[in-house]
Amino acid sequence: MKLHIKSIVKSLLIAIIIFIIFIAISGTKVILGASIMALIAFFGNYGSFLYEQYKLKKRDK
Repeated sequence: MKLHIKSIVKSLLIAIIIFIIFIAISGTKVILGASIMALIAFFGNYGSFLYEQYKLKKRDK
């Protein structure tokens, strides 16, 4: 469980960094686009973690 929380926090930090960089480059007119990019980054990173855990469990059986 602790590993999942660590992965969620890491994913959130990456999403926040992407959001800030996107806003800094494009300006505040594209907040919706920046939010969507941050959500994609979060779900992509956390999904990758879940898939890796699934593969490790499958391999260890």
